[in-house]
Amino acid sequence: MKNNDKNAEKTIQNLLKNIGQDAFIYFPSKILPVLLGFISIPIYTRLFSTSEYGDYSLVMATVNLISVLGIVWLSSSTLRFYDSYKKDKNLNTFYSTLLFSLLISLILISILGLLVLFLLRNILPEQTFRLMYLGIIFFIIYNVFDVHMTILRADQKSGFYTLIQIISIGGNMILGIGLALYLELGIASILWSAIILNLIMSLSIMLKQGFTGLIGVKFISKNTLRDFSSYGFPLIFVSTFSWILNLSDRYIIGFMRDNAEVGIYSVNYQLAGYPISMFYQILMFSAFPIIINAWENHSPENTQKLITQLTRYYFIFTLPALVGLSVLSLNIITIIVNKSFVEGYVIVPWIALSTFILGLCQYINKGAELLKKTKLLIILTSLTAVSNVVLDLILVPKFGYLGAAIGSTISYLLYFVISIFVSKYHLVWIPPIKSFINCFLSSVVMGCGLLLLRNYFAISTFSLFILIIIGIFIYLIGLVLSGEIISEIKYINRRLQ
Repeated sequence: MKNNDKNAEKTIQNLLKNIGQDAFIYFPSKILPVLLGFISIPIYTRLFSTSEYGDYSLVMATVNLISVLGIVWLSSSTLRFYDSYKKDKNLNTFYSTLLFSLLISLILISILGLLVLFLLRNILPEQTFRLMYLGIIFFIIYNVFDVHMTILRADQKSGFYTLIQIISIGGNMILGIGLALYLELGIASILWSAIILNLIMSLSIMLKQGFTGLIGVKFISKNTLRDFSSYGFPLIFVSTFSWILNLSDRYIIGFMRDNAEVGIYSVNYQLAGYPISMFYQILMFSAFPIIINAWENHSPENTQKLITQLTRYYFIFTLPALVGLSVLSLNIITIIVNKSFVEGYVIVPWIALSTFILGLCQYINKGAELLKKTKLLIILTSLTAVSNVVLDLILVPKFGYLGAAIGSTISYLLYFVISIFVSKYHLVWIPPIKSFINCFLSSVVMGCGLLLLRNYFAISTFSLFILIIIGIFIYLIGLVLSGEIISEIKYINRRLQ
């Protein structure tokens, strides 16, 4: 029995080591959007008005929706089945069926999108209408790029993935600002730059991976398509309700208030969500293929323990970010955005909490994904999405975008509670209670310290940097005194010796 426990522990440690190595490689690709967000948003909010940014946010929300409805089933299936097809040396069938399905989906959805836009031509404002047309082109190119990037993730090509992501994101920001300043394309410059860069990067991936030689009509398989559809189609419902949960508030704010409020809400929402979603994505991007591998090649108990350990690391990194964003929200927003967007800082604590809960629920519900319990996920997300829409309809008319933020937080709390209940019927989520307490108390002490100190600092970039450094120092002391990161410190010492 002891030998089994030791073997299980060794297996978990090896899997965590693999995840850590991939996370280290993925880190630049996930930290870069955050850093560039803090660079580009000040520029964008000075180049474009709140109303223009609101139009852009609505277009991106729409592109996200139609991607969910038509393409997400292929991305999900790529992650789920790539490893098994590679193991069977049957990638020609996998690639051919995947790209054929992608092509058909893009054509059908684009035609439907053009038809809907034609019907709405006299309803939508002229600028929004023009951006929506451009959004269809962006939708096509972006999803080609996204599927290729998903293949890199599934193949655990983390280094190449990171390189492509850095070039794409960095180039998109530079080119977008250039188009806005020199060609005066307005807010459309952001979309045009993304179209150009995503197209170039997609071609680069195809050439580098060399799978163009594996593609052929004769390799298209009905059985593979059946695998994709049976796994991926139910996830369309999950993703659609997730979209309602995440992005429908933009439409409600735009309909009940105005597009300027949509712009203010979207900018502050982005800044509040960036740090926490970054840590979640780094962990889950590197972990998901390894979780699949653990599930298929090891025991469910090992997979369960792996998810618990990943949850611990999620707490370590995101709880201080949640508290720090909440305490320093006014400082952060005032420094980063144009003054016309600053009033939206009031939503930062709410959105930070919502993002934290959403990331946590991904770990809780991972068992349902592994067991293909998509009906449970559909019920879960649909209940939460409906509650979010109802709360928005009640709160937005009276409180504006602040009501949307509060409604989102309440809905995500409901999502969390139901997720815990649902997990009992598949792979039970075992939370690292002791780690949560240690991280929470350390974060609270840090938050109290920042709350006292911020009154002695003027709002400036330098003072914000100093406060962040002080906050990190206080938090790390709390983790060391609680014994939470002792094993990590010992591991680092062994590596340095």
